[in-house]
Amino acid sequence: MAGIVTVRRSGNDTPAPTLSGNLRERLGAPSLRSGLRLHSLRSKTMLVGLLVILIAGCGKKAPPLPPIMLYPALIRDLTVRQEGTKFILYFTPPVANNDGSPLTDLDRIDVFRIAEDPPPPPAPQSQPAPQSQPAAQSQPGQTQPALPAPPPTPPALPPVIPPVEVTVLDFESRASLIHTIEAGELDQYRNGNYLTFTDDLANFQPPRGLKKRFTYAVQPFNVKDRGPGYSNRITLTMIPLADPPTDVKAIVQETGTVISWTVPRTNIDGTTPPAIVGYNVYRKMADEKVYSPEPLNGVPYPIPPYVDGSALFGTKYQYIVKGVNTATRPYQETARSNEVEIQPSDTFPPPSPQNLVAVAAKSGINLLWSATQAKDLGGYRVYRRTEKGSLELLTPTPVSKNTYLDSTVKPKTLYFYLVTSIDLSTPPNESAHSNEAKEFMP
Repeated sequence: MAGIVTVRRSGNDTPAPTLSGNLRERLGAPSLRSGLRLHSLRSKTMLVGLLVILIAGCGKKAPPLPPIMLYPALIRDLTVRQEGTKFILYFTPPVANNDGSPLTDLDRIDVFRIAEDPPPPPAPQSQPAPQSQPAAQSQPGQTQPALPAPPPTPPALPPVIPPVEVTVLDFESRASLIHTIEAGELDQYRNGNYLTFTDDLANFQPPRGLKKRFTYAVQPFNVKDRGPGYSNRITLTMIPLADPPTDVKAIVQETGTVISWTVPRTNIDGTTPPAIVGYNVYRKMADEKVYSPEPLNGVPYPIPPYVDGSALFGTKYQYIVKGVNTATRPYQETARSNEVEIQPSDTFPPPSPQNLVAVAAKSGINLLWSATQAKDLGGYRVYRRTEKGSLELLTPTPVSKNTYLDSTVKPKTLYFYLVTSIDLSTPPNESAHSNEAKEFMP
């Protein structure tokens, strides 16, 4: 029958009638080819619409973001030292904003403080009493040896005082502004890479602030009065340190500048013995404003004198000395001693040359001697005389080696030689003469 096609199926399935291509067209049904074209057209239409939506979405602006609020970076390295009845604050001023950009609008740095009475220390911890030993049983007719005496009761342990930690909220509620460092005044407080501020508590109540507890923090602000918050907080208790060292003197020796002083005898509250575990020696050049926070000696020096082996000849220095109450950092130091100034000059000649010998040769008389060991050796001077003549200098320009050839000798003459060492000073220091060597030129 025209217009009918059959599809064979396996098994007992009966043929299923379908429309042929001609019949589809006569009945108005789309052909397979036209259906595929229609499907492709619809897919392309949908894709174009989706791209239009995406492009429209990309062009839409998001809500504007708020500007970044700039303020100086937080100060994190505040340290505090006691010096007599003063507390010295050290910290690094900020040079950047909170986002890392350069700080160009610093207005001031404020210094804050809490002053309070510390809580009473806890009661000393007592040691348990030693248990008594039971009495030994003795047999009839036997003598019982005496029991050893019980060990002495150990002394009470010192009270355990927990470290003080002041929170930001607690500090903000109780701290007072005690000083402001204006941006234009930073150089007046500068000490190397640090800024320093001295809080003098000599007139504090109780007298000199003794046994009071003080907590410090600093905070920078820009011209818009914006700050990062308080720095790290430092808490110290004012203790009765020793009186300062006195009668500081400086003399120059070949090994360096020797600093001596008189040790204190009492503490600032009149008690004895002085609370001293050592001393710190500080040095600065005469044209410098302040002393470095780091002492020359590195660790507290036990007793005077102290030798500054790094001082340079010709440079003018100033020295002070402080007593130290604590062997570890941060140091609690006495008030500073009197200041002494000195400009060391080199007046110390190098050692004399040794073991000078003279040997005649065809070209002249050769001299040889042991090299002088001196860190500032500038060379050697060679002297000569005849048996009836005076001593003359052969080397107006010093020789650097420990050998010399005297080629100006005359035959049939006996010569006598001496050698000296000179240093690098201006004018140079000259050693004593070496041993004398003589040689006959044939």
